[in-house]
Amino acid sequence: WEQVALNVARSVDDLSGANGIVYRGRGGELTRTPAQSLLEHFDDLGFPAHDKIDQAIYRDPTMKRFPKTMVQASRACIAKCNFCCQPAFFGTVMKRSVPHVIEELKWIKKLGFREVFFNDATFTFDHEWNAELFEAMIRENLDLVWFCTTRAHCLNRDILKLMKRAGCHTIGIGMESADDQVLKN
Repeated sequence: WEQVALNVARSVDDLSGANGIVYRGRGGELTRTPAQSLLEHFDDLGFPAHDKIDQAIYRDPTMKRFPKTMVQASRACIAKCNFCCQPAFFGTVMKRSVPHVIEELKWIKKLGFREVFFNDATFTFDHEWNAELFEAMIRENLDLVWFCTTRAHCLNRDILKLMKRAGCHTIGIGMESADDQVLKN
């Protein structure tokens, strides 16, 4: 998706050069451009512009330390729930490399942020990758607190202990419904 948006921005005067879109031409006809190839390496996207964020305005009730920003270390979700936008928006689950995430966290710390929201749909789906990340966060002594979202079955006592040591203070657990009819609908 990011590459398609960049294609449009670079071709705003002539959308025929923007791969991955359908647009209406001057005569009203619909034109489909060639498909955009899928992103192969999540690290290739680089970092969001944390340095452009007005640190004074972003707060939420789950925060423990101010200011905060968001990081996305993985995208998509291991589940394919038909009521969720994750599969449609992101498709296949992708993870950034641990060194790439650590590099971003160091930059965030240098910019003065003290808290991070890991904006991953299911942050703890790969415990081996999580352990590597959390151990690196502890080793780097980043002094950032953070919160995340995940699914209940993707947690266990060992990963929870490591998360706490790495600065986690809150976990949002995905809840669907206990009502079968609601799930069917």
